[in-house]
Amino acid sequence: MKAVLLLNNGQEHLLTERQFKNPPVGSSAARPVAFSARLGRVWKLLVISDGVWKYVGWETIGQRTRQKEGQELIASLRQTAAEASGGELPDDFSVALLQHDEF
Repeated sequence: MKAVLLLNNGQEHLLTERQFKNPPVGSSAARPVAFSARLGRVWKLLVISDGVWKYVGWETIGQRTRQKEGQELIASLRQTAAEASGGELPDDFSVALLQHDEF
């Protein structure tokens, strides 16, 4: 299951918090849930798999998303997920990051 976290002008929003876990995607019975947000001048959008949020934790994900950018953020999340399970990634690890900084 994927999750989408938006850090928008310093505020965290879990855009997928109302999605249905069951029935699962691929079962032909999954129900889509739309989400949207108005973007500010400075934002980061993080799309992550459950292999990230299960092993890194939401508090750490939010903290790292506020502190780091780009590849440094992704590498930090990956390292934390691997360390949580003895050095190997225990599950799928997928991250897509979009970010915009005010010019």
